[in-house]
Amino acid sequence: MLKCHLINVAQQQQISSNKEELLVGSYILFLFHHIVFDGTSTDLFLNDLREAYRTQTKLTPLPLQYIDCSQYERHMDMSEARSYWLQQLAGYETELQLP
Repeated sequence: MLKCHLINVAQQQQISSNKEELLVGSYILFLFHHIVFDGTSTDLFLNDLREAYRTQTKLTPLPLQYIDCSQYERHMDMSEARSYWLQQLAGYETELQLP
């Protein structure tokens, strides 16, 4: 998720997104970038959210966060993959010629 806002409509104010409880009259606003969240993701997210809300599940933080995966990928040795794709694409023009 890129951003989450808790909004209390009755008091016309935004609440800190660190609160664990919503007050009556509050709304949650989730903001997702379309490149990381498609229609299927929306359905999965809403179903999970609905189920967690219905069962009042206490969620524990995941041991692995997005930043961990991002850093792992950034430090991966991609030289073998790079060589493979350079070989596969050898002979193709490097610039796209558009009219």
